[in-house]
Amino acid sequence: MRFPIYINGGNKDVETKALIDSGATGLFIHWNFVKKHRIPTKTYAKPRIIRNVD
Repeated sequence: MRFPIYINGGNKDVETKALIDSGATGLFIHWNFVKKHRIPTKTYAKPRIIRNVD
């Protein structure tokens, strides 16, 4: 299922669509989308390892 959502991009909200996955164990977003909309990010002390993507 896809739903319209708003992501807070610092000083503005960005409207997009999201695929809802009730079995997901993490939240991920494509770096191109983050860069295009200037969404603030932070770096984790320990990188996350992604093992399987459907």
